[in-house]
Amino acid sequence: NVDVGKPKYAVTLTCTNCTPASETKQVEEGTNGTFTLTAATGYTLTGATVSGTGCTLSGSTLTVSNVTSARSCSVTAKKQTNTVTVSCTGCTSNPASATVDYNGSKTFTITASTGYTLTGATVSGTGCSLSGSTLTASNVTSARTCTVTAKKQTYTVSVSCTGCTSNPTSASVEYGSSKTFTISASSGYTTSGATVSGTGCSISGTTLTASNVTSARTCTVTLPKDAYTVTVSCTGCTSSPTSKSIAYNGSGTFTITASSGYSLTDATTSGTGCSLSGTTLTASNVTSDRTCTVTAKSASCTVYCSSSSNCSTTKPTSGFYGSFTCSNGKTGSMANCFYGSTQCNGGSYGSSNPNRMCTSTTRRNLRNYCNSSLSSTSVAGINVNSSNYNCSCN
Repeated sequence: NVDVGKPKYAVTLTCTNCTPASETKQVEEGTNGTFTLTAATGYTLTGATVSGTGCTLSGSTLTVSNVTSARSCSVTAKKQTNTVTVSCTGCTSNPASATVDYNGSKTFTITASTGYTLTGATVSGTGCSLSGSTLTASNVTSARTCTVTAKKQTYTVSVSCTGCTSNPTSASVEYGSSKTFTISASSGYTTSGATVSGTGCSISGTTLTASNVTSARTCTVTLPKDAYTVTVSCTGCTSSPTSKSIAYNGSGTFTITASSGYSLTDATTSGTGCSLSGTTLTASNVTSDRTCTVTAKSASCTVYCSSSSNCSTTKPTSGFYGSFTCSNGKTGSMANCFYGSTQCNGGSYGSSNPNRMCTSTTRRNLRNYCNSSLSSTSVAGINVNSSNYNCSCN
């Protein structure tokens, strides 16, 4: 007898996206057949699909188990995928990462963060490019990172200067940053007391600072004059000098002299920072051109009396009246005496008397103590009492 051995059966492999693409082996009955597979470029045997009775894949080895008849095994390798990650500075990406088939492409939407812009943004990473807000990862053959760096937005800060100059006059400033400018006073102006307007604008000494710049803006600087003219307007008086130049925020004095017939007692004063003490007018805290107005009080007034109960500054049109003129702080005596419309500027009556007397048949005597009280002395029938009239010089 001849021993022909166990029969053999044909086991055929078909491999898609891997090698060998096709191979047949003769496998002895009851044994296992094996094939070594290699994934094509861009493919992987991990997750490959396998079909056929007794066909299993482990790593790169395909095993056909317990062959008892001819059989076929089919293997399809899986397309390789790679992760593309986006790293964004000053921006966000949607999505932040993605799985891409081998040699495929993927797009991401990039959004600039507040204070940043994609115009002029920089991009790095193999096959990574940015157009507008679209980032594209092309021809992905391996895991990769696309890095996008948005550009910080810039804004123009301009300086408007009155009574000064700025260096520089304007500057481009990054979002959220600050910028300083040097302010120089023009001739006749001072940086002391400068006023500044504009969002985030401030000045210290000669340094103007625009802080936390988040939009285009203008800083407006106004310098005061280093000296201002103070002029004195005087009614019933004179001023020495009549005007003078006074340093910013300083003070100056003027000597006021009452004109004849006027007094500085109870004089009125108007004008910002203007005050009068005795004969000295002071202009204080001068921060602008100004006028100090002084109005002196009249130092005399004339009083007319037609009876013991009727005294006024209004001259009667008829009937008896006596008149006298008083000056602030001084006593006065009878000046004129009338009977009807006839004036008798009297001389003395009887003995020498400081009071003027009427020489008409109706004799009357008036006496006045200016700014105090009228005498309560009754003379020839007329009782001139302080309750009747108080001489007020104005």
